[in-house]
Amino acid sequence: MFRWDASCRQTLVLLYCSCLLTITGPVHGDADDDAPLASEQEEHSVEFINILGLFELSSCELAKNGRLEAKAAQLAVKLINERAVIPGYQLRLFANDTMCSVGEGIYAFLDALFLGPRIHFLLGPSDDEVAIELARASPYWAMLQISAGATSPALSDRNHFRYFFRTITPDQSHNNARLEFLRHFRWQYAATINENTESYALAMNALVGALEDQNITFRATGSIGESKIREQLELFKEKDARILFGAFSVEFAKQVFCEAFRLGLYGSRYVWFLSGSYPVGWWKNRANETTCTTAQLEKAIDGYISVTTSDALMNNKVSAAGITYEEFIHLLDENSPSSTYSPQALAFDAIWTIALAVQKSLPVLERNGLRWMDYDDTNQEIAQIVAGVLSRLDFPGISGPIRFSGADRVGVSVFRQFVQKETNTIAMYYPDDGLLSFNCSGCEPVSWEGSRKPADRRHESYVIEVIETEVFVSITIISFFGIIIACLFLLFNFRFRNEKFIKLSSPKLNNTTALGCCLVYASVISLGIDFGITGDLYYSRPICHLRIFFFSTGFSVAFGSLFLKTFRVHQIFRKASRGVIKSKLLRDNQLLSGVGLLFILDCILLTIWFLVDPIRVELRPLPEIYSLLDPDVILRRDVEVCSSDYMGSVWLPFLYMYKGLMLLAGIFLTFETRHVKIPALNDSQAVGLSIYNVVICSVIAFAVTQIILEHHTLHFVLIASLTIATTTGTLCFLFLPKILTVVKKNTGDDPMLSASGLKVECNTRRLAIEDPRERYIRAEIQNRVCKLDMNDIEVECDRLESLLRLPITPYMKVSESVLLSLPEYFVDDEKTVQRCKFVRSTYEPPKEEKAKGKASFLMSHLQLHRTPSMTPSHGATEDSVEEPDEPRGNNTETMVMETDEGNVTLIVQKSVRGGSGAAAPGGAATGMAAKVKFRRAMVRYKFTAIKPTAKRVSAVTVAPGCNGNGSLLEEQQKQDDGDEGEGQES
Repeated sequence: MFRWDASCRQTLVLLYCSCLLTITGPVHGDADDDAPLASEQEEHSVEFINILGLFELSSCELAKNGRLEAKAAQLAVKLINERAVIPGYQLRLFANDTMCSVGEGIYAFLDALFLGPRIHFLLGPSDDEVAIELARASPYWAMLQISAGATSPALSDRNHFRYFFRTITPDQSHNNARLEFLRHFRWQYAATINENTESYALAMNALVGALEDQNITFRATGSIGESKIREQLELFKEKDARILFGAFSVEFAKQVFCEAFRLGLYGSRYVWFLSGSYPVGWWKNRANETTCTTAQLEKAIDGYISVTTSDALMNNKVSAAGITYEEFIHLLDENSPSSTYSPQALAFDAIWTIALAVQKSLPVLERNGLRWMDYDDTNQEIAQIVAGVLSRLDFPGISGPIRFSGADRVGVSVFRQFVQKETNTIAMYYPDDGLLSFNCSGCEPVSWEGSRKPADRRHESYVIEVIETEVFVSITIISFFGIIIACLFLLFNFRFRNEKFIKLSSPKLNNTTALGCCLVYASVISLGIDFGITGDLYYSRPICHLRIFFFSTGFSVAFGSLFLKTFRVHQIFRKASRGVIKSKLLRDNQLLSGVGLLFILDCILLTIWFLVDPIRVELRPLPEIYSLLDPDVILRRDVEVCSSDYMGSVWLPFLYMYKGLMLLAGIFLTFETRHVKIPALNDSQAVGLSIYNVVICSVIAFAVTQIILEHHTLHFVLIASLTIATTTGTLCFLFLPKILTVVKKNTGDDPMLSASGLKVECNTRRLAIEDPRERYIRAEIQNRVCKLDMNDIEVECDRLESLLRLPITPYMKVSESVLLSLPEYFVDDEKTVQRCKFVRSTYEPPKEEKAKGKASFLMSHLQLHRTPSMTPSHGATEDSVEEPDEPRGNNTETMVMETDEGNVTLIVQKSVRGGSGAAAPGGAATGMAAKVKFRRAMVRYKFTAIKPTAKRVSAVTVAPGCNGNGSLLEEQQKQDDGDEGEGQES
């Protein structure tokens, strides 16, 4: 980059003078024929103010604009001279071509300095780089420079470019207009991208600084080359940047929009702002400059907005030249410019700026004792005076109001939008008033794709999710209705408490169930009270305590009552299956104590929880959702929850386990008693249905609480609905059958007989049994009871008859016969009792009995003296065989005990002995055998042999097999003969 200083100026002058010997004529006289290098008409009566015009006339894209600028400048000089705007002075314009090159521009500048007259003003150039270098050099020749097209922000620096002015509004002067545009559409976030050159980088840096001071946030900024375009645009997409500011040349812009098309950074969600102006049809891909087609580029750039200076007077106002914008175009003999940029108007106003500055400087010079003729390349005083006057100018130009702030023109900023290959003016910003107008003359409405203003980002809307008021009111009304139903059922229970049907259904437990259901209804109401009702999280804390207390205790009281009733039914039928129920049943007071124990256990547990780990209310974030009305709006939601440090790890798991065990036990007992249909337990089926209902709904409710958390209102509706359905179902299952039964009883039907399967026909006592299974069960139970009663009665009768056969004495002497007659529990344990060993009998059961599974048995042989008073048929059944009368004598009987299933059989064998006690002819005992079957209840009376003492026990003899040799029998006979006073024993 070429840098100017004092020594450089002197060196350059010497080099240039050495080159004059080989150079003749002007440098590159490629100007139009209508724009001569110097004015040919010199009048010695006037003084000339010489202007060097450096335009981009060839070899670059700005050549077309350069030729328009040169033509407009010639027109302005002509009008000024004709109208004698500067009395005694005329303007003279020398035009040369910079060819958009710094070297060519410097060469043309020096050529005019050394080959022509004194140059007072420099007009142009429009190329930023050339303008910057000339702006650095011109102060050394005390020369003011005015550009009609240079927009580089660097030229605004008065420390380096103190004599530079421009009629085009620079890019940074539009920053206030951009800020107002962003504020109008409420955009707070943006991003910038620019070509990696000094002028574009400075423009974007100035924009970022100005907007950040006004609280505009830039998500990303980048100064890049062609190789980094895609990377930077991907960053924009990742950062969700929607409002994009770009500053680049035409060629670079094509590359940017080609990548933007591929990444989708265009359309209804994005807005592009481009700095400066571009020629008509700039996006067309004429020489395969990009990999995108022209149609793709048109689609990508559609809707972009450019910000430039107003290039024409609005509403046909007259300029300082005495003409309107339309008249100017007519005089210029050119078509209306392409709306994005009017270089000819800016060049025309630049010449008028010079003329007016000289006009107003002449009186100042006179007051300071200076003349314009003294203005040469060393007179910095006159240059400073003219620069001060020029900076204070304020006049209407063809391109709009002309006013300067430092080096920059303060003009009207125009926003233009490219829509469907056309450029429309959409707004104008007036810096004097700070007003952004969308209703300006010639302005078109802003066009947004999809007819919806793009958002600068996904807007975040923060809300505290609350239950909808209508839903809460509806659930509350239903819950109050449930509480009223429960109270009505309680009144019904109290009103008909003396009815047998109500008494049999445990009304006290039914009442506790209804009270528990009321607590559950209250928990549903408290579940719906949240931030939307309280308005402050502080007041929600006691609601959390009530919510947990009502639900936990209500569940324990209601379900505990059902559980304990089912447990009693299960106990009754478990014992009934084993026989007659002799133990006491569980009473209502005992079951109520169990319900109270569950309630107290809940209270203790919750009290410990609330004291050790206090409940607090906190806001828990829910997943973000997109608005259905606006996809660019993200709803960030928080929901009010009751929490504590160990709620999820200790307290809730313990409660779930505790209540879950109750549910499992209830399921088991309900399954066990599913076939119970007993009138005395008329609501056992209703209890079972209630338990099933509670279990199923509890499982569903638990699943819902774990799954549907992000939809707060829906979560509340489902939980409340399941809870209300479960509670109401439990009440209906329990109380509706009773209400219907009471109604039927009032109409004449007996609910007890109907429930038992019995029906009374007419006025007779004949019962029509409707259920065969019920009839069989009843008959079987009655049969068992009767059999047991008969056994007890028969045993007692035999015992009493035995006592009646004993002789009446002043006192009853304890003897073996008395001991045998008494029940076993009357036998004195201190008596010496010896049981006879059982020996194997020679008796064998018949083969058919062996086939039935009867094993060989043990027999005890007791030889008893036959007396007339003995009646072997005592306790016998109908099968017993009546014995024929035998002649009196030493008759003995052998009694054999046989044990089989269900009966005890006594086999009595008769034998006849002689007077000496010898056996009858024929060997062993002879005679008929009689079997006497006794009931199983007789097994408890044992047959024993009493060890002989000093007492006479001759009536009892033991079979020879008892002692092995029969000596015991002989000793007993001797003792019997010696013992007097004994009576005959049976």
